[in-house]
Amino acid sequence: LLDFYKAERDAIEQICPDKPFTTNFMVSTDQCVMNYAKWADEVDFVSNDHYFHEGESHLDELACSDALMEGLRDLQRETGLPVQSHLSENQGKPLNTRKRAGELMRDSLAHVAMGADAICFFQWRQSKSGAEAFHSAMLPHAGADSKVFRGVCELGKALKTLSDAGLQGTEL
Repeated sequence: LLDFYKAERDAIEQICPDKPFTTNFMVSTDQCVMNYAKWADEVDFVSNDHYFHEGESHLDELACSDALMEGLRDLQRETGLPVQSHLSENQGKPLNTRKRAGELMRDSLAHVAMGADAICFFQWRQSKSGAEAFHSAMLPHAGADSKVFRGVCELGKALKTLSDAGLQGTEL
């Protein structure tokens, strides 16, 4: 997989020189089978694709995931730890649970507190068909008048407040 990534990166770099490259590291307690220390040498910044894990160990798993990412970032001596966090449900598990009220804000701010420089969400608009039609998005099928969209807007306001207060790493 690493060789495949490097081949793709190198081909794209010929077309788009001087652009940063990364890929989704899926560093979580149930997905630590990749040698991401090797991968960290091949990306311009590490990026954690963090999936919601329901249950009482969720926050432990989130902190573990972020700590592992911080270690990889330190190997690179880079600043920056973007996190792609999933808004709510995804169709990749046998049982897909939604985040409860406040968990989107809590999890996102936890990533920031653990060193993330960005919170990015997969899919702006939920797909109408195809493999990811049941995967969450900032703008779900229900539209802007939905819990998920309102949660994203509330998170944006909170991050702006932190940025305006001068909290390091929260510049918008």
